[in-house]
Amino acid sequence: MKLRSSLIIFFILFLSLLARIILQFQHIALWWDSSVYLAMAKYLVSDGISGIWEPIRPPLLPLLLTLGEFFHHSFFLGIALQIALSLGCILLLFFITEHHLSRKEDFLAITLFSFSGVFLFLSSQVYTEILAMFLILSAYFLFLRKQFFFAGMGISLAILAKFPSGLFLFVLGFALLFSSSSLKLRFRHLSLFILGNLIFLVPFLLLNKLFYGSYLNVIFEAQEIIGSVLGCNVLYAKPWYFYFSSLFFSNPLLLLSVGGLFLRKKIKNYPLLLMSTLIPFLYFMSITCKDHRYSLFFLPFLCIFAAQGIMFVIEKYQFSYKKILVLVLLFSLISSFLFAFSLIIPTRNYFEDQAMNFFEQQNFSGPVLTTHPRVALVSNASVIPVYYARYDARLAKQFSTYVHSSISYTLYFDTCAGGVICPPDDLLCKEENEALITYIEQNTTILYDVTTERCRYLIAQT
Repeated sequence: MKLRSSLIIFFILFLSLLARIILQFQHIALWWDSSVYLAMAKYLVSDGISGIWEPIRPPLLPLLLTLGEFFHHSFFLGIALQIALSLGCILLLFFITEHHLSRKEDFLAITLFSFSGVFLFLSSQVYTEILAMFLILSAYFLFLRKQFFFAGMGISLAILAKFPSGLFLFVLGFALLFSSSSLKLRFRHLSLFILGNLIFLVPFLLLNKLFYGSYLNVIFEAQEIIGSVLGCNVLYAKPWYFYFSSLFFSNPLLLLSVGGLFLRKKIKNYPLLLMSTLIPFLYFMSITCKDHRYSLFFLPFLCIFAAQGIMFVIEKYQFSYKKILVLVLLFSLISSFLFAFSLIIPTRNYFEDQAMNFFEQQNFSGPVLTTHPRVALVSNASVIPVYYARYDARLAKQFSTYVHSSISYTLYFDTCAGGVICPPDDLLCKEENEALITYIEQNTTILYDVTTERCRYLIAQT
């Protein structure tokens, strides 16, 4: 690699790092899933005494966060991990683009990817998508280098970071079926790839059988929950075209990927790149639960097509490549921060922060019943998440029964985040909630009670 190319890569990585560090100094709400993964790490380190455990969650990120939890800095480690893995993703995409296209498209692709709004924002949350994408891109890179066994290992780890990463098991496996004219060689490559996958997946499946009584039930349950969870399916339901608008606002230059899709003659190994883009895109577009973060599964590959589209315009109209690269960088940088703040500002919740600060100061003993996983981060007591896995009349009844039958407990009740919001057609659930609130008001000591226009934050103790 020439010195000039190395300097350009270093500059883009430095700007990416700087942008992500600047973002951390903003007041950013800790989102629901971030709280869950941090609380799961706490559960592992405390041997189940504190924190929470949600079986439907993939285990890899909580396991990594335990390294920080040992020193009571799991959040710091989580954010540092997101930033470091983000830079790793950018570097991997550079080498992947180098395989498919030329050096000039490399710089365009990683610029678009580095400063896509959704990718930038996710570095401020302790979510699984960046970890999963780092492992997917690692596997993809190893696949291109014909290291099929290690590519399989990468995909299996990605699945343990985020279950839908299994889509790339089929993408790469299908590509191997047509990777060689020799049937014997295809069989050998596919066998190595499958064997690599089994290295981590087999122990995971055996542990599922040991702890939950089924090899795959956790994955099927997670799929069922994601299809019916109230937040993204009802409260914040998105239309079928959501990812088109999400990608546009994340970085409008991604529109040029449409042109890149039709320039197959200039793209080496075009079918693999196309499958890596379309299969996750179509999958996430087909499910009801849509979220900006899911676009990360196809975003890096889309950036390669967008880079090809931009390069086509440069060559057709004989624009200066250097000037266009600078303009792409500046435009992407601005649009990424605008997109990130469009997610940050509306989700700031000072009322929740105040309730959590109050809860932390009280140093309650267990058991603690909570409707929000964040409580497990500010309490070292035994925490029972009453919302898990899907709140409905059945769970509301169990919640009510526990409250009525228990002598001593502390309760955190939050009607805002969605933990105990009933499905619209579940009237019995709503009746149980109303009766429960009445019982709590009459039979417990209310320590904290703040009501806003649409939310209530209540802390009570018996």
